[in-house]
Amino acid sequence: MKSLVGLVLILAVIGGILFVLNPDMDDFSLYMQNRASAQASQNNTGALSKLASGIAGSVSGLVAKAYTRKDYLVFSTFTMGKASAPSDQYLGMAKLFIKIK
Repeated sequence: MKSLVGLVLILAVIGGILFVLNPDMDDFSLYMQNRASAQASQNNTGALSKLASGIAGSVSGLVAKAYTRKDYLVFSTFTMGKASAPSDQYLGMAKLFIKIK
């Protein structure tokens, strides 16, 4: 019985942490900006790299607004396109994002 209470307590703490760290649209927008900036800087070198990464970051922040978010309390999904046939889909959990489609 004591181990069951401990297990429930551990699961409650983990669930609470995931609830607090559940990403929102601002977190996803920041993720997309950072991702685009990193890709732009890899493709270009020198002064052009800084300009390209800045532009890519701004544009991808706007693109992130085209995604829809479904909140599941401890994680969220971000979908581009129709729900029945999404073109891109990301899973967000604990401020981390994983592309799932």
